Amino acid sequence: MRINCAEMRHPVSSTLKRRILIYGPSLSKGFGHKFTLGFMQGIGQFARQRPHWNVVPVFTLDDKSRKWDGDGAIVQQPPPHLSFSPHTKVIRVGTAKLSQPEDGVVRSDNYQIGVMAADHLSEMGFQHFAYFGRMRVRGQGFHERLLEKGITSRVWVEDDIFLADQKQGFQEEPLLCDWLKGLPIPVAIFAQTDIHAQRIIQAAQTIGRSIPEEIAILGVDNDETLCNLSAPPLSSIEQPVVQIGYRAAQMLDQLMEGETPTSTELVLPPVEVKARKTTGRYLDVPPLVRSALSYLQEHFQQEVLVAEMSKTLGASRRTVERAFREHIGHTILDELTGLRLSQARESLRSTSWTMDEVAENAGFQSLRQFHDTFKRHSKMTPAKYRQKFQMN
Repeated sequence: MRINCAEMRHPVSSTLKRRILIYGPSLSKGFGHKFTLGFMQGIGQFARQRPHWNVVPVFTLDDKSRKWDGDGAIVQQPPPHLSFSPHTKVIRVGTAKLSQPEDGVVRSDNYQIGVMAADHLSEMGFQHFAYFGRMRVRGQGFHERLLEKGITSRVWVEDDIFLADQKQGFQEEPLLCDWLKGLPIPVAIFAQTDIHAQRIIQAAQTIGRSIPEEIAILGVDNDETLCNLSAPPLSSIEQPVVQIGYRAAQMLDQLMEGETPTSTELVLPPVEVKARKTTGRYLDVPPLVRSALSYLQEHFQQEVLVAEMSKTLGASRRTVERAFREHIGHTILDELTGLRLSQARESLRSTSWTMDEVAENAGFQSLRQFHDTFKRHSKMTPAKYRQKFQMN
């Protein structure tokens, strides 16, 4: 794609047409497409407020030298042969450093992603933990949070040895399989991305390890397509990808208009863990309670009657409720509410559904019940939450 254009020289004006390059790496080269499409979605939300913006999205470039002479650029991991004119304002999203000067950066807080992973996995009752990846800051956050909790059993993987397995294509990954065989069982593994986690799942199945009973796995990006294609479905940490794109576009707009942003480096915290079956909780609880948790996970979007659930589980309602409270520490209703709120938060962040549609999809019986429950637990209304994360 030809992206050269004549150098534009003009006075600063909020109504002057702006040409802006948006570069996201090819989705076919192993980059998480959730991040790429997410930050572009956030840029689009901001750009709709700036009709004078002419946005040029680019996903791939050949290896010829390319120079962008437009007013601005927002880029994620651009190739070294892409360069920019001196007057172009360049904002980076993500952690990969640019080979040339940048005017600002907006990225996730990778240390806090590691902290969130440690909090989630340590709640499962495991004593052994491992990190699979090469992003050291995420591993550091994971490591230091476990130390704060008094957990000292860890295994770390941060070198290039496992890159050799990737060259095997569709074949088994012998180095990764050998590494898993050497881990103490049971173990909880934090993977750098959903793609890394998917490799762990495949290797675990190859060597006959059960998930999550022997190996629990948590990824990063919450790529719904990839997470739900996994068997079992993958738990993952949601990054603030839409918010990253919006704030990057906002920063670029300020710079192009000659304003001084409050900060030219914004580090945004992760959103939440989207728990699925690879980190099934409460492994040390009785089978009856595990069955109740699975039932709630599968049916929370519908009307759930505890008496009907108990009959399905082959126990009395009183027995199920007492066992649940004793081993989980809260009521069945509390668990059900948590599942519904998690689903609602995801819908508010990622869809344009009406509040009625959000409430119905999450299993709430009325809009009023949804609004009151959400506000009580989140300390803000659903509309405020959507505004916070979608930046509309």
